[in-house]
Amino acid sequence: MSSSLNLTAVLPTVAARVNEITRADSVLIYGLDPAHHTFNLSGAIGIDKATEGRHLAIDADNSPLGEAAAKGEPIAIPDLEFSADHPLRDVAIEAGFQSVLVVPLVDQKGILGSLVVLRRNAGEFSQNLIGLMKTFAHQSVLAMRNARLFTEVDHKSHELEAANSIVREQADKLQEQTVQLKDWNK
Repeated sequence: MSSSLNLTAVLPTVAARVNEITRADSVLIYGLDPAHHTFNLSGAIGIDKATEGRHLAIDADNSPLGEAAAKGEPIAIPDLEFSADHPLRDVAIEAGFQSVLVVPLVDQKGILGSLVVLRRNAGEFSQNLIGLMKTFAHQSVLAMRNARLFTEVDHKSHELEAANSIVREQADKLQEQTVQLKDWNK
């Protein structure tokens, strides 16, 4: 995950590794949009395109994603049929999933999003798996923050190059004007 500094490459890698570790039927990665107080789908594995559209945005309030993020701890729902009503539940059941593990992507700087592990079979998630996913989420957050930081630095670098180019053009123009003034003074 840390080998790429491109966020669009990091997210599919995270989803693929989570899928391998958990042997899940589907893995969704949500990013938090604090301005709209929603979790927006950023990456997915194992979900068909028709269903993916229904998972695009989940309100942070009254959802396991918001609850996990607020607590900073994973939430495991072994059987969605018997869980509280929330938007993720309805969409997941319609898509044929029976159990879900929501792992928040948080660090000391705040909430980045959530990893959502979906299984077609109902059943408990082992404590070892939940602990492993917490550790994996921390590593994922580091990779995501590094990718975002690199993108910001790269963007600033391009801005500085553009500004430097403008300053060079202005310096060249001033040099020309200085030469013209010297010629006029002669």
